[in-house]
Amino acid sequence: AGLLALEHPRPCHWLLAVVAFALAAWVNAAIAVLILPVVLAVGVSRLVLDSTPRRQQLRELVPAVGLVGLTYPLAKVLMRIPPPEFRTTWVSVPPVGGWAGLVQTSAADFWQELSPGVWLGFLAAVVAVLLVASVRRKDARGNLLQFVLLAVAIIGYIVLMAVLFKGRWRYATPALVLLHAAAVTAVVRRIPFRRWLVAVGGVGVVAAAVVTFGPPSVEQVRHDLRHSGLVSADALRVLAAEDCTHVAGDYWFVWPAVFLRNLDAADAGEGPQLWGLSHRSWPTYPQWSAVPPNRRRIAFRTGDASAATYLAQYGFHTRFLRDSGPLQIHVME
Repeated sequence: AGLLALEHPRPCHWLLAVVAFALAAWVNAAIAVLILPVVLAVGVSRLVLDSTPRRQQLRELVPAVGLVGLTYPLAKVLMRIPPPEFRTTWVSVPPVGGWAGLVQTSAADFWQELSPGVWLGFLAAVVAVLLVASVRRKDARGNLLQFVLLAVAIIGYIVLMAVLFKGRWRYATPALVLLHAAAVTAVVRRIPFRRWLVAVGGVGVVAAAVVTFGPPSVEQVRHDLRHSGLVSADALRVLAAEDCTHVAGDYWFVWPAVFLRNLDAADAGEGPQLWGLSHRSWPTYPQWSAVPPNRRRIAFRTGDASAATYLAQYGFHTRFLRDSGPLQIHVME
């Protein structure tokens, strides 16, 4: 949105760009790091390729760069809006296993999860179409360079996300949507088409999703959640049979367990029965802290060392009650 706003150098558009950039930076500092180089890259490509007088281009580029610079202080102001316990900070996290490990892990994850052969083939096809369309307009060099600059910028974002999130590919995959969108936009802008084709294309996307994944189904969602492998059926039975009020430990066990247990409760016409004690549990502090200590039954997986850490972090001093299937049951001291 910010880059599109900068396409039209008017005060209202600049203001929209700054707000869009600041909101993006508030959510993720990696975006703030990337925005300014992208704006500079677009500006430089125009200086090289555009026939507009240099002085006019500089009059547009310099204010744009200055306004983008406001992204950072405005994002810092936005970060102070939430209550102190919910505020976020910008931090730099070194990659686990060093840079060599990051490259190896990211490459393996990208190859396994992102089917790069598919989207690289798609990009190659886009470049081919751009070249054919550009040759007719005698601006192949400019069109191709601008597309390459945009692709490099988005790939840079993917790398930044991988670094910031320790090589976890799931944070970088949404960027591929941006890359595809940029490629499709570049092609559509250079090929004559009728407006009704936009509606047809939108319907086609929905139809393709239905053909690929099946029609929307609540039952399919329930099936996928229960067979995700994150929480076993035995663990869910123990949580219900032991009347557990809290579950502690690993993030990827706790929150699926909370969701599925409370889904069963909702199906039975009951309110939430289980609260999570893990990473990101502070937002529900008023609810899980309101459970009387003499009613609290805390479960966690046997051998999960992180459970003790979270119990101490949230002020739960417990004693062992018994082993129950795959879980340990504790009560308050």
